[in-house]
Amino acid sequence: MNSYYLIHRELQSGERRFYKSREIFQYQNKYYVYGIRRTESEELAVSAIKNYWETVRKLHIQKATRIKSSGFFVG
Repeated sequence: MNSYYLIHRELQSGERRFYKSREIFQYQNKYYVYGIRRTESEELAVSAIKNYWETVRKLHIQKATRIKSSGFFVG
């Protein structure tokens, strides 16, 4: 028997408009993007999630740096 972990991402309010209805599903009154990643073990799933959030964090830092260097202030 092959088992795997399927990772979904919960959508924040207002994000649904960026996805087609076939790309999302509702579960317990929350919306999720269908399987963004499939892994063979829980350890790999945790690692994939950590990598995802680290990438998001780096992108936010880069964006903030570009805004700051352009002379704009976002507060």
